[in-house]
Amino acid sequence: MRLSQSSLVFLLATGAVQALSFDNISSNIRRGADVAVSSVKSTVHNLFDRQASARKSTCPKIWSQIGSDLRQAFVSGGQCNDDARAAIRLVFHDCISGAGCDGSIILAKEYLRSENRGLEDIAVKVGNWAQQYNVGTADMIAFAAASGISACPGGPKINALVGRQDSYTPAPEGQIPSPKSSVTKLLSQFAARGFSATDMAALVGAHTAAKQFFAVPQKAGQPLDSTPGTWDTKFYSQTLDGSAPVSLDSDVKISRDDRTSAAFQRFQSQAAWAAAFVPAMNQMTTIGNSGQSLVDCTSSIKSASRGVAIRAAPLADRVREAEEQK
Repeated sequence: MRLSQSSLVFLLATGAVQALSFDNISSNIRRGADVAVSSVKSTVHNLFDRQASARKSTCPKIWSQIGSDLRQAFVSGGQCNDDARAAIRLVFHDCISGAGCDGSIILAKEYLRSENRGLEDIAVKVGNWAQQYNVGTADMIAFAAASGISACPGGPKINALVGRQDSYTPAPEGQIPSPKSSVTKLLSQFAARGFSATDMAALVGAHTAAKQFFAVPQKAGQPLDSTPGTWDTKFYSQTLDGSAPVSLDSDVKISRDDRTSAAFQRFQSQAAWAAAFVPAMNQMTTIGNSGQSLVDCTSSIKSASRGVAIRAAPLADRVREAEEQK
């Protein structure tokens, strides 16, 4: 059969359209398969995420008992006591050096070093508690710190996560911030752990519940503000105006340095300080650990009895700040 030129052109064009159609269909099929695979992967990942979330939401019951017991151990006369303030200091010294929050300050006996002087008694107590309750030492250190903060009237609730890996490997010496260090060195040490200048100024506010024994020997046992049993901002105001019973050289330097002084002054507001301190402290207590792999036991922390005052103080600060800005 002979085809005219016009017929031949028509057939060729038709074949091209059909080929294009088949190619499109094939492409669509492949795209559909890719979408299906992607959908399955997404479903599987979501399932694992939900399972992980479910695991993380299940806190072992023993931590509720520990929370109640520490509440009794850390409160005297309605205020946080020396064991509470020592527990707060202990977590800083464990987490900011070496591999992070791994319990080595107790397990590797780092508490016997001169840079950790004053922590001997609380280190032994926390280590004994970890054995008594059969829980991890690193977890016990972090949980005790969160309990110590909450034991102070006005203290915020810090995340209490458990599941850290303990280590008997000692951290290198010389990584603990010194009260004699320059602000530049302190900023470098904190930056190495992912903290900003504002974070550092917020974290040093934990000295509101602190006492010093070695930095100024002639004033051993004196607090760093006039109300060490409560969690307030007098540390900031009294460091700034020089009325604190005693001040560390490093705190005074931080209060005056251009890189940190603005935050230091701003933290005279309870609301502003809490907003910066809580996330920074939550970051501190998970150094060296994946937060997503830990179990949330924050509900096991028992707060100070003055719950109304704790909630009202930040609100009062916010109202006052709003009034001042009008």
